[in-house]
Amino acid sequence: MPKVGDGLPRYVPRSSVAWVGSSRAEILQARQALRSMRPAGVLDELGFLTLLGVFSDRFYPRLSTVMTRARYFIFIPAIFRALEREARSVRRNAERYVEQRQKELCKALMATDESQPGIIGKLRAGDVVIHPSRIYWSGLRELEIYEAGISEAALLRDIAAVGTDGGMSDDDGIVHESDTASTWHPECPTDAVIDNATNAFKSNLSLALTVEEAEYLLQRMLRREENGPPSLLGQRLQALRGGQLALDAWPWETTGLPASLQRSVEHARRLSRVARGTQLQYHAMLFELRPEDEDTGTFDAFSDWWEASYDDLRSWDLDEFAQLDGVARLDQRQTLKFLRDWVARVLRARTSHQAFSDAEARREIRLRELNTRPSKPRLPGGFHLKEWRPPASYKSTTLFGLEYRQGIGNQVVLDIAAGLGVSV
Repeated sequence: MPKVGDGLPRYVPRSSVAWVGSSRAEILQARQALRSMRPAGVLDELGFLTLLGVFSDRFYPRLSTVMTRARYFIFIPAIFRALEREARSVRRNAERYVEQRQKELCKALMATDESQPGIIGKLRAGDVVIHPSRIYWSGLRELEIYEAGISEAALLRDIAAVGTDGGMSDDDGIVHESDTASTWHPECPTDAVIDNATNAFKSNLSLALTVEEAEYLLQRMLRREENGPPSLLGQRLQALRGGQLALDAWPWETTGLPASLQRSVEHARRLSRVARGTQLQYHAMLFELRPEDEDTGTFDAFSDWWEASYDDLRSWDLDEFAQLDGVARLDQRQTLKFLRDWVARVLRARTSHQAFSDAEARREIRLRELNTRPSKPRLPGGFHLKEWRPPASYKSTTLFGLEYRQGIGNQVVLDIAAGLGVSV
């Protein structure tokens, strides 16, 4: 079992566990390993995004794939608390104030160390289309770090309505002092981010959580876990509380899960297999329509996939899959029919070559593209086929696999572990 300090090996599609060391060099090594765990490829060419979201929400609730680092859960409350302190002078420029402070945050992080992975806005010096507050707002609400429960836009409108004496003015001009109370959880530790007296960012600001911040986020996330079904995030945080941290590349590599969660993980694993197989066949069909381009290995990759997946798909209970929480609530009849029909054709084949060239399986792919990309289909030819850019290689067994937010889950858990100084 490798330790972070020993140098993590390059990722291969097997279960791997690493331990967090307390030194900066060890933590950087672990983060590099995490980046290598993230599978490449387009996720939704054939319409798996909705089901991907169902399982991602179950495994890593309150996180999203556009999140980068856990300390933004502290940065955003710090900025809004500064806004509350300056509400009288800021008034109707609240939205501009928040955007400017987030640009300043980016520059402050870069001034400390611009090589820190996960600085939002780094490539454009903080000038981003989607600011960190929008990325993290839903998670802040669900963790009840932000307690008002309204949108960021609504909060900014309320702050813009603050009167000159610090209260909130109704339409009749009456000021209510009670409306000026902070909407942020009082125990959220933000003192290490912004100086309360000057409202300036602290010097040497980084993405590393303090011990107090890490303990706070651990408590908030585990508290929310108590009120819902078990998640992979919760399971890994509970293990972390016991001093252990597993950096698994895929959800199904995590061991010791409750039965209900394990059941969902097994179905997610098979769905990820189908996503890879259908994508490989789809890309082969596209190459055949573009003979001027060399197929860079779709058949070899599909053949390896078929050999590895046949028994797994044969045992997949799609009736049970359709009844899973989340799946059953969605209108996924077309997707479920596609899964049943395509898997049946692939399993009927005697060889990988037969499965790869099966006319009915390819017909299902063609119909699926028309259903999921009606305005931008490639298989009929034309502009969208010409604009298609295939991967340089199909050798990676992670290509087109669905990770279900495992990458951001790894990073958040690692950030909390590093803040707590978890080591062995």
